[in-house]
Amino acid sequence: PNMMMMQKQYLKKLFIMAGLLTTLAFTSCEQPKETLSIIPVPLATEIVGGAFTVNEQTQLWIEAPEADKQILQEFLEASPLKLAVATEMPKDNFIILNQTDNVPDIKSDEGYVLIGMSKGVEIHAKTGAGLFYGVQTLLQMTQEANKVAMGTITDEPRFEYRGMMLDVSRHFFGLDFVKKQIDAMAYYKLNRLHI
Repeated sequence: PNMMMMQKQYLKKLFIMAGLLTTLAFTSCEQPKETLSIIPVPLATEIVGGAFTVNEQTQLWIEAPEADKQILQEFLEASPLKLAVATEMPKDNFIILNQTDNVPDIKSDEGYVLIGMSKGVEIHAKTGAGLFYGVQTLLQMTQEANKVAMGTITDEPRFEYRGMMLDVSRHFFGLDFVKKQIDAMAYYKLNRLHI
């Protein structure tokens, strides 16, 4: 009788373990969420699947004051994307930068909303700085395969002051090195350089 009792307890433990393993197997079958490799991590991302591919025919359209428009246009023409500027607002295969006072969920002047669609990408911001940081996110997304995930990215800085320091009095840095550091800072959305 003692042996039968031990066998029943063993079988009971075996069934419990089998049930736990089955439950674990079913819960781990969920599709993993698509993540974006963007630094710093945006405040909110809503990826719906699919991607827009930036190619040689992709056109750039900028709705901003002339000074901001000129800076953004020159920056994007020199970027790896090498976008052609459209003469009129494109309806397909576009990247649109739109400076507007009405950007939902954005409080900071450096915030932006990036919307990836099958026909193009729109970046909305309150200022030229916000558009510039949206472009940095676009460049990070297209770095490997010129693809922008379809969905919405809402982002603004968590800290107003984001900087780096170079001590050129104790260790000399050449002009080219400093320029590379400024480019890297812009890419990662830092806004203050201490020299």
